[in-house]
Amino acid sequence: MNQDGTGNLTGYAYGANIGWVNFEQTYGQPKVDLFTGKLSGSVYSANCGWISLSNAVAFVQTDSIQKALLARNGLPGAWLRQHFGTTNVDPNADSDGDGVSNANEYLAGTDPNNAASVLKITSITRTAPNSALVWNAVNTRFYTVQTNAALADGAWGDYQSQNFLGWSSAAFADTNPTNQFYRIRAYRPLIP
Repeated sequence: MNQDGTGNLTGYAYGANIGWVNFEQTYGQPKVDLFTGKLSGSVYSANCGWISLSNAVAFVQTDSIQKALLARNGLPGAWLRQHFGTTNVDPNADSDGDGVSNANEYLAGTDPNNAASVLKITSITRTAPNSALVWNAVNTRFYTVQTNAALADGAWGDYQSQNFLGWSSAAFADTNPTNQFYRIRAYRPLIP
């Protein structure tokens, strides 16, 4: 079974008692909520018919989504083939010269061959004691706003997270009204 990065499920799974189960998007539209792990929609088995993955009182849930098969360099082989046509890629290299390694491009969900595709804060508005941030997001990642009062100590802390994909802005009250540094951390949902 596969999920497309936004939670839509396709492909087949096998159960000894029910046989092959078809996860298809035309009628059943099975989906996994990438924050909670809850499944919705329906799947089909020739031996059982349509199987509902959720209703008003019950649901199926997963705790994690397994990482894709990894190449020897630690990056998913499918992602490497999609972006480079090969799995023989240095994860520490910066293929597009944007200052972000190939490994970090994968984590951020950005294109490692396009220097304009980079996770960055695009707008900061500060009206003490409040701040608002906007960044360029993709719909396959969750984001956390991290703050630090002094760059020299390197102690970044998670300030605010959201539980929906593609979250791209935040407004909040500053804890340090004089100095505050921000960064955005992207993370893949439900991957251990």
